[in-house]
Amino acid sequence: MKRKIIVISAALLIVAADTVLGWCWSSFLSRQKCLDALLESVPPAERELPPRVDAVFVKSKLVEKYDGGAEAILYHCRNLDGVGENELRLHKTTWKWLIPLYFNRAERRAVFVHLMDFGEGRGLAYGARRYFSKEIGELTEDEAVKLILISRTPGLYADADNAELDRAAADYLKEIEYQAGER
Repeated sequence: MKRKIIVISAALLIVAADTVLGWCWSSFLSRQKCLDALLESVPPAERELPPRVDAVFVKSKLVEKYDGGAEAILYHCRNLDGVGENELRLHKTTWKWLIPLYFNRAERRAVFVHLMDFGEGRGLAYGARRYFSKEIGELTEDEAVKLILISRTPGLYADADNAELDRAAADYLKEIEYQAGER
């Protein structure tokens, strides 16, 4: 009797898991047009970063730390108003697994860079113009680090000429160089 209960429970669990995963997969697949449009909307300057700026993103492993920007992509492609906390958690987890299957590493970095939040606007190109009056190709490594820090807390730094931001950028640069084995 006990064995029957275990077998039936396992079968029900498998069916439930299959239903939930199927629902998540179909939810993800139904957003493919949005994903494709998002990738197409990335301007060339954010697609092909200059080597010194790209090196900052590669060394910091920022895109990997934020799961390829899966959460930002999810919020961009799906209206989540009125979605409960558990359903939202399920969507985030599913997208975290599926985004790397849909976009390759370079595409994930381009989308991540394009969706960087600077409060009033989005994208590394916007941040470069807003904070440094430069195009992406003109940014230094230090300025790229500052933009990463600003995008992580858009309301904290009103401008890029800030002693606290300079210290934070220097510390962050040391940290990523240490993690990359350069120090």
